[in-house]
Amino acid sequence: LPIICQYLEKYNADIICLQEITIKMKQYIMKQDFIQKNYYVTSNEPKIYGQMILTKYKPLSQNLVTLNGNHMKKYLHLLFKNNKDEKIEMYNIHLTSNDQINSEEKRDIQINQILTQVKNDKVILLGDFNSEFKIDDYNDIWQILKPNEDGFTFDYMENELTNKVTRKFNRTRIDKILFKEIKPISIELVFNEPINKIY
Repeated sequence: LPIICQYLEKYNADIICLQEITIKMKQYIMKQDFIQKNYYVTSNEPKIYGQMILTKYKPLSQNLVTLNGNHMKKYLHLLFKNNKDEKIEMYNIHLTSNDQINSEEKRDIQINQILTQVKNDKVILLGDFNSEFKIDDYNDIWQILKPNEDGFTFDYMENELTNKVTRKFNRTRIDKILFKEIKPISIELVFNEPINKIY
């Protein structure tokens, strides 16, 4: 966790979306000086695991919603306004994993639930989709900017921890950023190298 926080400070992103955050992790992150000085933090408290968003821009609103089909899974919704007075919606999501029964069906229900909440033209959907599926009318930033690179975020060949815990030996990109009516500029993978042999 200290090393993750070092990376967060190094990259100094305007908006940071995190998944699988525990109460202790959130408390630790919020104690960091650079977080306190630079970011608004979403107000929800995770029960076991949850999401959080750190943002340098004050949102117009925030909302935490339980996803259908799995009461443990939620999404965080923030609404921003840009300098052209246009509204931008951001959804930090963590969909049901393949370890659950009927996971594919549950993910379809969850995505449809999120899409019915969208009210504006400019939207960013991001986080752990736990699947490679595509969504109509939404573009994948990685595929737009780096169509010739795999960009795997779950890779048993490169990540020893993934190799130990996976049941299906797939190389997939289940973590992604989807968007509509926004122009992406750049994208890169981070945290994809081991630190002291820890992934």
